[in-house]
Amino acid sequence: MVINMKLIIIILILIILFLLYGYFSNYNLSTTTYEISTEGKAPVSTWVLLTDLHCCKYGKEYDRLLSAIDEAHPDGVLITGDMVIKHISTSDEKCKRVIRLLENIASKYPIYYADGNHEPRMKDQDRFIEELRRIGINYLDNSYIDLDNINESDIVNSGSDNTLKDNKENNNKENKLTKSKPKIYGLNLPLEYYKRNTALTIKELKGFLGDKPNDEKYIILLAHDPTYAEVYTEWGADLTLCGHLHGGIMRLPHFGGVISPGFRFFPKYDAGRFDMDGRTVIVSRGLGTHHLKFRFFNRPELVIIKLL
Repeated sequence: MVINMKLIIIILILIILFLLYGYFSNYNLSTTTYEISTEGKAPVSTWVLLTDLHCCKYGKEYDRLLSAIDEAHPDGVLITGDMVIKHISTSDEKCKRVIRLLENIASKYPIYYADGNHEPRMKDQDRFIEELRRIGINYLDNSYIDLDNINESDIVNSGSDNTLKDNKENNNKENKLTKSKPKIYGLNLPLEYYKRNTALTIKELKGFLGDKPNDEKYIILLAHDPTYAEVYTEWGADLTLCGHLHGGIMRLPHFGGVISPGFRFFPKYDAGRFDMDGRTVIVSRGLGTHHLKFRFFNRPELVIIKLL
């Protein structure tokens, strides 16, 4: 009986230590760099991918995260959504803190932002979008921006001929990107596409983004959910950037991510780089957490992308 009690105590201690490890891993930021050849379709450039922050903190006013971004010396910052959490309002201090972070980044680098599945469930998403545009962020809602025409500051709605004028005060930061040739698309999927047993067809994707242009430009697609990675590449994205799955919460050797935030086991596109017929999908493990406040063998991730 004494031996059994000691064993129980040891097991409980190990469980507590394991949970503590999973909790504090949330704040152990890592950096992953990918080098991707554009085969001459776009000049050399460096990009930082941010996704799934979920209002989580990295130091006072995000100083650790900002330092990591500055160390990359990026030409621009790409965001694939869920920087905030659902049911929050723009006036909430957590949201204000994220806006201050984005404003700090936008003072140095151009930002291109596509929604995840949390922004549409904010209490006042329209106001949040206004704040993004106020600080000079290029908000892409099923629309694209052509970096060759960056001085015109045109964000084009993919589903129509409407053109939205971007914040011209950001042009002084973006001039250096006129050497870059990609078009950056931002996909905003309706929330029903995040439900289980829901499929996205190429026809439906074209309804959101339009047909892929027939020009030779390099296409970057910001698409929060990697579940439809094969559809994105079939549509014609040269480089698709995703998040959403938080790396599978726990990562195991040879198996990858164990469970998605939607409680799907062993998601196919959990994290990392996936090459498909000459096209590339990058899935970030994300910066924060939401429902499950643990990360096991799955550190949060700042992704750096070097186009060669």
